Amino acid sequence: ADLATGVGKTFIAGALIDYLFEAGVRNVVFVTPGSTIQKKTIDNFTPGHRKYLRGLRSRPMVITLDDLETGNVAAALDDESQLKLFVFTVQSMLRPNTNDARRAHRAHESLGVALYDYLQTQDDVVVIADEHHIYYSGNAKKFQTAIDELNAKALVGLTATPQDPDSTNIVFRYPLAEAIADGYVKVPVLVARQDGMKDLKTQMADGVALLNAKVAVMEAYCRSTRKTPVQPIFFVVAQTIDQANEIRDLLSGPDYLDGNDKVLLITSEEPDKTLALLDTLEDEGSPIRAVVSVSMLKEGWDVKNIYCIAAVRAMES
Repeated sequence: ADLATGVGKTFIAGALIDYLFEAGVRNVVFVTPGSTIQKKTIDNFTPGHRKYLRGLRSRPMVITLDDLETGNVAAALDDESQLKLFVFTVQSMLRPNTNDARRAHRAHESLGVALYDYLQTQDDVVVIADEHHIYYSGNAKKFQTAIDELNAKALVGLTATPQDPDSTNIVFRYPLAEAIADGYVKVPVLVARQDGMKDLKTQMADGVALLNAKVAVMEAYCRSTRKTPVQPIFFVVAQTIDQANEIRDLLSGPDYLDGNDKVLLITSEEPDKTLALLDTLEDEGSPIRAVVSVSMLKEGWDVKNIYCIAAVRAMES
């Protein structure tokens, strides 16, 4: 399914899982390109979470590599009425010597076999590959192999950028232009300076100025319509961790956002408690007004109140 970013691939996946359940499938593997999307997917299928896909009829049991040691997993595998949704990063399915890969390919006491081997023996496994283009690009042979060797009954890919746009394997297309015309996606506006200034301090100042302007418009609109306002957030994509730290310090200063708690830095060096703050960005009362990242927040990062983006490095899309 070739679907424009922002139109709801997650809802397509949820509907597909319900359909598969009604068709008798009890083993679905949801493959994600990294931990950010894996966590989001787990949230989407966890009842009670604010990102839960309300309306699901199949009520799948979510299983990750972290769940293998619990007795509940072994019981669920023996329960032919229970739909099991295995949510893995594609890296965890590879055979190289990493912690996750060892767990996926290592026999577990509760199962008697390795989870990967168990899935290979099931005749009703269906794989949903989120951001499908990542696993089936020319340089992703190991990813392809890890998915293909599951011997799935079907592989359903979801992507906004198919590797081969002309492929006969694409069963449905909904391009960005159509999504904008239908009102599901906002029209993006690129902002540039006529004077050509593009130093870092000027770019950040311009971003904050745009952010403040959007806040003012948002508040005025909500006053006139009696709607609940949201907090617009500024998202900065840096080239390196050192540059991200520099931008964080700049934005935290008195001439910009004026407060260390207003800028969230997301890099591979940050602790889990910092990454957990990503889940609070849409919360009413959150102090965070800017997120600075290098490359961790890409496909599948689902936050609705990003209103300004500054790309300090070149971006493909």
